[in-house]
Amino acid sequence: MAVIGYARVSTEEQTLDSQLGELERNGASRVFSDVGVSGAVPAHRRPGFAELLRFVRDGDVVLAYRLDRVSRSASDALNLVERLDAIGVELRTLA
Repeated sequence: MAVIGYARVSTEEQTLDSQLGELERNGASRVFSDVGVSGAVPAHRRPGFAELLRFVRDGDVVLAYRLDRVSRSASDALNLVERLDAIGVELRTLA
C-alpha cells in the first residue's frame, strides 16, 4: 500500500506549499498536482489527477488536504470515489 497525495490550486498565483507539506507529513510518498485548474473541471480531466489515476494501484490510498481540492460537487465526488473503489483505491482527506 502506498499513500499518494493530490494537491490543487485554482490560479497560477497560488502556491501548493501548505498542501504539499501537510500531505508529506501525513505519509504521502508521492504527490501529483494541478496548478491553475478550477475545481469545476472534473478530477479525471485534470492533467495531474489523470496522471495519478494511471499511477495508483490496488490497495493504495489517495490523500488530499480537503475534499474540495479533489471535487467541487457531490456528484463528481461520488463518481470519483466509485471509480477509485472499482480499482481498489481509497480516497482520504485531512480535513
